[in-house]
Amino acid sequence: MGYRSRVDILFYANDDKDHATLKLYLEENLPQEKFFEWEEIARAQQKAFFIQLEDVKWYESYPDVQKVMEVFRFIDDEVESSWQYEFVRLGEDDNDVEVRSSNDPQWYLQVIRSVELHF
Repeated sequence: MGYRSRVDILFYANDDKDHATLKLYLEENLPQEKFFEWEEIARAQQKAFFIQLEDVKWYESYPDVQKVMEVFRFIDDEVESSWQYEFVRLGEDDNDVEVRSSNDPQWYLQVIRSVELHF
């Protein structure tokens, strides 16, 4: 079966022109697998591309994961502050949380732990 994670990724740009360019870049560089579909979302003045993967094997040796990491590196190294990303991976273990972001994130993705009573 293997170790499974939940992965959330958010990409966004500072303005509409950069948003359109980011969309083209993501279409060309993110994995094209059916499970890896992303949706375009909007809130107030901000538009973004959101990916949520449930019950996924997220190993850096996997080709699709490598493609995503290459996109992160490109944004980190090549793009000025116009494109942003936020990444959260929650593993099966309670203490297995990975958070990564570009240089100037808005912190739209947040990890919140809670306790619920189901009596």
